[in-house]
Amino acid sequence: MDNVETTLRINLEISLGLEWGDPRSHIEQTDENKDQWERMAKRINAAAEKGWVTEIPNDLPDISDYPLDDLYTVEDD
Repeated sequence: MDNVETTLRINLEISLGLEWGDPRSHIEQTDENKDQWERMAKRINAAAEKGWVTEIPNDLPDISDYPLDDLYTVEDD
């Protein structure tokens, strides 16, 4: 996974509610990625506390390898 895809994937996984080290994560467990994860998580949490919406970029990483369960699906009302 290149750096851009790793960044996008970290953003996506944090937005989905995953924590660092979650076994469902597809992020390589390196110190560099952990630092990046923690920085992004702080920014996303700070934005959420202010009521801001965190947008996921249009060029999402491929998540076809994720299982289709309640974490990744949204039901229409």
